[in-house]
Amino acid sequence: AARSAAATDLSTFQEVTEQNYQVLAPGGRPIARDVNSFMNLMLGQYSKFFADWSVKQPTRVIVFSTDADFRAYLGEAYGLKHPWIAAVCVPTTDAQGQRQFELVARQNDYLYRDLAHEGFHQFIWYVAGDRVPIWFNEGMAQYFETSYVLHGQLRAGDVSRPKLQVAQAILRQGGPSITQLITMDKPTFYRNASITYPLAWALAYYLMQRENRTYHETDVHKYLQDLQYGRDPVKQFWLRFGRDEQELYRDFAHYILNLQARFD
Repeated sequence: AARSAAATDLSTFQEVTEQNYQVLAPGGRPIARDVNSFMNLMLGQYSKFFADWSVKQPTRVIVFSTDADFRAYLGEAYGLKHPWIAAVCVPTTDAQGQRQFELVARQNDYLYRDLAHEGFHQFIWYVAGDRVPIWFNEGMAQYFETSYVLHGQLRAGDVSRPKLQVAQAILRQGGPSITQLITMDKPTFYRNASITYPLAWALAYYLMQRENRTYHETDVHKYLQDLQYGRDPVKQFWLRFGRDEQELYRDFAHYILNLQARFD
């Protein structure tokens, strides 16, 4: 989606541009400043977490005060009319052909969760470009959407009870295999969002937490490096995480089915 011009009038929105983000919000300067601070802080913490990235272009973040205005803008600017969209991170191209991103969200109780999720999509593109498989991109975005910063450190991986319960139900009912999930293309993944999103989160969570080690010592870190080097994402998945699919699935299912939620 390369279009960025829309009929929606953004000239009345308050703007706060600092560091890597330009935030536009109709709710006044406090919400614009809060969102700008949050996004820059998250990006700074991601850089410590992954340690290998660089922002190429500043990112615009638009926060609408109503759901109707949010959806009108998505339809006008990008032709996105799906009613289930909570927020988006849209790649755009400027006049010089440089890749940029626009994050669009709306004020509600989940605003910062949505921004953390969509901000991860922006961040991971800087790390590995278009080489990130959809299950990993969406699974890790959900892993980080519960992030918060405490004493200058990113705390990620909190477990939402509703998300966990859905993932557990899918595993009990015998959902898609690991092979089916990691080889799924984007259209199929999005068509089956009620299953693929919770399962992608569960797999990402399991792979991040199973070793009980810091991120830079995990196989997930090695897998992301494989993606950066353009190696085959499916082949490298089995190389890094386990050669026996049935054994890996049993361990994965056992881990998630015995996991406890940390908040509602």
